[in-house]
Amino acid sequence: FCRPLHLTTPSLDPTPNYNRAPSQKAWVLLAEQQDLCLAELSWGLVSAWTASKKLSPIVNARVETAPEKPSFRAAWRRRRCLIPSSGYYEWQQFARKQPYFIRPANAPIFMFAGLWEYNEITGLGSYCILTQPSQTPIAHIHDRMPVMLPAPLLREWLFCTSEDAVKLVQTLKPPTLNFYP
Repeated sequence: FCRPLHLTTPSLDPTPNYNRAPSQKAWVLLAEQQDLCLAELSWGLVSAWTASKKLSPIVNARVETAPEKPSFRAAWRRRRCLIPSSGYYEWQQFARKQPYFIRPANAPIFMFAGLWEYNEITGLGSYCILTQPSQTPIAHIHDRMPVMLPAPLLREWLFCTSEDAVKLVQTLKPPTLNFYP
């Protein structure tokens, strides 16, 4: 998954997780000055200024409002990240809950856009996934979907200014998606 970023993976390959849940750790790509690094962070953003682990971590952030919300503003400016994935699940309620596996039609591995924080008070590194309004053909399953970045925009997302990041996500075309019940 690192080829478009010219990144060497760590000696310990990430363990696959086919149904990651909030609070579980995942490998996340971070920008360090002009270099990239992999870090294992908890899913569910805990703000840098939060003094307690007991507050509910934020697993998703709306891309439309994240640049201005106090919980995300600093991370939007300086701590954008990429979360590798092969797909994600959304659940729809019928007579019983029905999971749908959703993934881009043309990419076995892709990257979610995200934000990350390191909380020095709690010692916790965490991230959240940015979401946008759902596109066809999955809008009937859920009204939101993760922001998925194509390979040519990965470095730009990590290293551009916060203003350019806003422009990037506003002009982003979502990939063609497949979904499977």
